[in-house]
Amino acid sequence: MSYHLSLPLRLLFTFLASTSILGISIPANAAQSIVFKYLILQETLSVSELTTFAETGEVSHHLQFYLGATEDDQEQNSAQVKLRDALTRKVKIDGVLLYRALNNPAGELLLNKVSQIIRTPSNRANVPSLRSALVTSALEDNQITLLEVLQNYPTSEVVVEGERLVEAVEELNNMSQTIEKLKGVIDNLPDISI
Repeated sequence: MSYHLSLPLRLLFTFLASTSILGISIPANAAQSIVFKYLILQETLSVSELTTFAETGEVSHHLQFYLGATEDDQEQNSAQVKLRDALTRKVKIDGVLLYRALNNPAGELLLNKVSQIIRTPSNRANVPSLRSALVTSALEDNQITLLEVLQNYPTSEVVVEGERLVEAVEELNNMSQTIEKLKGVIDNLPDISI
């Protein structure tokens, strides 16, 4: 007796199998804290602090440190608006298509670039960790935000190079646009057998 699974199900099973083989788990062990590095400064925030800020604008003490205590309220408000925008900007992308696009040499190049900005504390397994966070985020609702990627990062802690944060969001947006343009080519790639 032969069983035939649809392509999306095969891809999902392949993704789940590959993450478990690599020792990467999905949100059950998602990031609990984020280490923001900015030049020589570094501050650790909980994911819940960052989520509250992104959703409500409420600034915790730790986040205040990262945004910088400044006498210029207008400058500080501008930094808050930019960070909230970077965290919540939605990038529309089909989760299955993203999975396929990130599992080829061109996808690896993009992941290598972004994983220099968003990475593991040990600076090891950055590419598979980022791939897992991106695909998990996209599979939920066919879109990703930087906040979702950080929430779904498969290590208890994730390091973000703060001075390059906006660059990461731009890379994710460019990736989405490129994948959409190449959708026909990606759709015609050979099916992944499991």
